Amino acid sequence: MTAFITGNPTFTTAELAGLALQHFGRQGSIRPLPSERDQNARLSCDGQDYVLKIANAAEDTGQIDLQNATMLHLACVGQPGIPRVVPTLSGADRALVDINGRPSPLRLVTWVSGTPLAETPRGIPQLTNLGRFMGGLTRSMQGFGHPQAFRPDFPWSLDHVIQLRDHAEDIADPARRDMVKRLFARYEAQVLPRLPGLRASVLHQDANDWNVITDPADPARIAGLIDFGDMCHGRTVNELAITLAYALLDTPDLYSALRVLIAAFVERFPLKE
Repeated sequence: MTAFITGNPTFTTAELAGLALQHFGRQGSIRPLPSERDQNARLSCDGQDYVLKIANAAEDTGQIDLQNATMLHLACVGQPGIPRVVPTLSGADRALVDINGRPSPLRLVTWVSGTPLAETPRGIPQLTNLGRFMGGLTRSMQGFGHPQAFRPDFPWSLDHVIQLRDHAEDIADPARRDMVKRLFARYEAQVLPRLPGLRASVLHQDANDWNVITDPADPARIAGLIDFGDMCHGRTVNELAITLAYALLDTPDLYSALRVLIAAFVERFPLKE
C-alpha cells in the first residue's frame, strides 16, 4: 500500500483543533485545506496562521524526515519564504496520531501568506522574480544532504525518467505516441550518458503555480514556496527545468519568458558549462 492509493486521513475540524492544542499548545480556528494524499488544515490563533499537517497512514516516514530536515536547514541558512517547522510541546519536530491502528506523523508549520501564482496575472517582472527566488533557493540547498532524498523509483525523479519509457505505449494518438518515443530515444542517447558529470543536490522540484506564493499587494513579487512532498536528489539543473515547465504554461512569448527567468536564476545560482 502506498500513499497514492491509501485514503487521506479524515479527522473532523473539532478533532484537529484538539490535536493542535494537545500537541502544540495552540488553540484557534480550523479551516480545511486541499491535499493530494494527506490531511491539511489552516490553524489561526493569536494573530498567527499555521498549517496543521497529518500524513497519509501509508506515507514513508523517511520522507517526513527529509521534509523537516530541509525546512530546518533552510531556516538555518536564512532562506526567506519557506515554511518553518513548529516544535511540539515536548520539543519534537512532530507528534504521532493513530489512524486505524497505525501511527501517523502530525506536524505544524508556519503559514506562508499570499496568493498562489496560479491565481495571478503573468508577466515578465513576475518571471524575473521567480527566477531569482528559485536560484536563491537552489543556492541555499547546496551543501545539504539527506539519505531519504535518494528515490530512484520515484516517478517524479527526472534523473530516472527513462524508467517511464514503456508508458509511451499507452498513448492512444499514434503521432503523439511516436513523438514521445523519439524523445525517450534521444534522451537515452544524448542525455543519460552525461548525467554522471553534472552537479547534483537535493531538490524541491515542485515549483508549480499552486506552490509558488506571490505577494497580494504586488503579484510580481514572489513571497514564498510551499509543499516539500516531492523532493528528491537529482541533477541540480532539474530545479530550473521544473520551474520552467510550470512557469511557461500558456505563455504567449515563450522565448522572452525563458530568457528572463533563466537570466534571473543564474544571478543567484550560476550555471556551469
